[in-house]
Amino acid sequence: MKQPCRGSDIVETPAILGVDGGELMPMGWGADLPGDQRADDGLSKVFETEPLANDISLLGHARLELSLTSSQPVAFLMARLCDVHPDGASTRVCYGAHNLTHGPDHSTVTILEPGKPTRICLELDATGYRFFQGHRLRLALSTTYWPLLWPSLRPVSLEIDFQDARLILPTLPPNSKSAEEFDLPAGATPRPRSCLAPAKFERTVLSDQAQGKTVMRVCDTSAREYDQVRDITTWGQTERSYVVSEDHTEATMHITRDTNLIEGSVHLRTRTIVEFCSDEENFHSTVTLEAWENDSVVSERSWKDTSPRNGT
Repeated sequence: MKQPCRGSDIVETPAILGVDGGELMPMGWGADLPGDQRADDGLSKVFETEPLANDISLLGHARLELSLTSSQPVAFLMARLCDVHPDGASTRVCYGAHNLTHGPDHSTVTILEPGKPTRICLELDATGYRFFQGHRLRLALSTTYWPLLWPSLRPVSLEIDFQDARLILPTLPPNSKSAEEFDLPAGATPRPRSCLAPAKFERTVLSDQAQGKTVMRVCDTSAREYDQVRDITTWGQTERSYVVSEDHTEATMHITRDTNLIEGSVHLRTRTIVEFCSDEENFHSTVTLEAWENDSVVSERSWKDTSPRNGT
């Protein structure tokens, strides 16, 4: 690694880290993949190699093993493996998150004793990726990753002991086969559709320095399409808002999903509203579902749930 991995160091990152992380389950709709990681890397504790003398191919799970102590009884460690290009751009290759109160199989919760060393093994997501000659491997560590990770109760400081830390990479032999050949995918012939209005995607981040909050807004509007065979027009819109405060005292999520279907003179519409927040002890969620036929409400239901934080 470029930065010497000796002794110990502190990982303590701000609540807003992670806004360039993309969606938890990207579907290829709009800006849902992770963007350039330089901003998030700049807020993280990073370690990187010198420029590679040869290509390196990964296939499988990278694994991070290290010892640490936490300043709080509840904490997370986030690890991202990135590809740093010669021009400085950073591409997220894979990542892994570990709730430090969880055991290896996540079936038990043990509150941390601040200052007591803990040995962990963090397995990153599976990946198949090639780092090219001249690029760098970067490991970025953080205690936050909003909004993919809900923030811990309070800001956390982790002291990492690098004396026996190891990053284990699932590398392929240099002369391994570069790719497997697959047949073309089989599928049904889609019905003819006309695009009446194109899809639109927005992803914005607003920092309110006076209030110490960051708001991320994501709005996806699908294409308005006309099915010529069934004489049906469909479209939908999803709008999400994520708010987090610097001191972790506020974290909220609000999602609204609208779907529309027009057949002849009938306009069917549904709206789903999800609200999620937390306090010192619990998570709180409210879900509301409404359905209309033309201008008349035909169904409306609401669900509320409270569950304990239980080490999160």
